[in-house]
Amino acid sequence: RGELIFSSAALATQSDDPRIHRLLARIRGELEEWQAIETDGEDLRAMATAARARVSIADAALDHRLHRFATDLLDTCDAASDIYQAFFPEPHEEIIALGLACEIPMATLVLGRLAAEDHAAQTLRDAHADALRAALQLGHVALSDRAEAYAALGRHQARTEAWLTSCGAILRTTRDALAKLAEDRRLSPRWVDAFFPTE
Repeated sequence: RGELIFSSAALATQSDDPRIHRLLARIRGELEEWQAIETDGEDLRAMATAARARVSIADAALDHRLHRFATDLLDTCDAASDIYQAFFPEPHEEIIALGLACEIPMATLVLGRLAAEDHAAQTLRDAHADALRAALQLGHVALSDRAEAYAALGRHQARTEAWLTSCGAILRTTRDALAKLAEDRRLSPRWVDAFFPTE
């Protein structure tokens, strides 16, 4: 980008020349595209940060709901019992420690078991089903938002790389055009070099 800025400023000093003005317009167009890319990048990074924050909150909410459910369940049985194993094939503490993406299948299993259990689970169902369902929904939305934000960042990175390729091509074609102009006007090759940074 710095090379384009340098060349743009250098070309602008002679923009009254139609052949140079055309080259300047092309470079300015590329710089405007870079400004748009930078602005979009800032917006997308902010969106990704916000999505990560929503995942963090959804994770904490589901942690809480699963822990509360497991605590109440363990008031009625122990961790080795069949009923606990039916709800938690793995210890709930381990599932909670793994994070939101791993908790969602567990929360889905818990809700399914609560719905399938007979009246003996009615107290647990009444106390936890709605809150678990709400936390599960929050988790699904948060993970989906994060996936979309990361996908958008990936597309933005591809756009940035395409711009860098285009930038290199424009600098090469600008140098070639100036070299042809110098040849036509019998100007020194140093005149061409003056339009590009040396460091």
